[in-house]
Amino acid sequence: MALLATLPLSKTVAEGAALQTVPVHFGMLFDGTDHVAGDVTCQLERPCVLLNNKQPALRLSIQFSRQDGYLSEQLDVRCGEDKCSFATGRPTVISRGGREFDIFEGEDSGMEMSLVLKPLKRLGHLSLMVWRENR
Repeated sequence: MALLATLPLSKTVAEGAALQTVPVHFGMLFDGTDHVAGDVTCQLERPCVLLNNKQPALRLSIQFSRQDGYLSEQLDVRCGEDKCSFATGRPTVISRGGREFDIFEGEDSGMEMSLVLKPLKRLGHLSLMVWRENR
């Protein structure tokens, strides 16, 4: 039992179903305000809240899944009534091992306007450390 707890992707049994868990360490470096760091243990294929901050209003969640034998994650950012996004201009990003993400105020509307570029204000920087299985 102690050996399973030390594996990067550990298997636990709950209510007869085998679940896989992924330990995550994160740091959210807000621009102009206090920083937040923490540790969470997430289950595969289930949304997992990393941060639910009140001021500035920011909710970060992650969901891990296995694709072709590799662990991938989908990150989601929400900012209360205001919109926010990653560098892609979208509130959701899918990554296979991304560790650093900037978060911006606003969101890309999806409409293309020629010769118009509106820079987004950066809210902060997210750093992730995810334990991954070596098999």
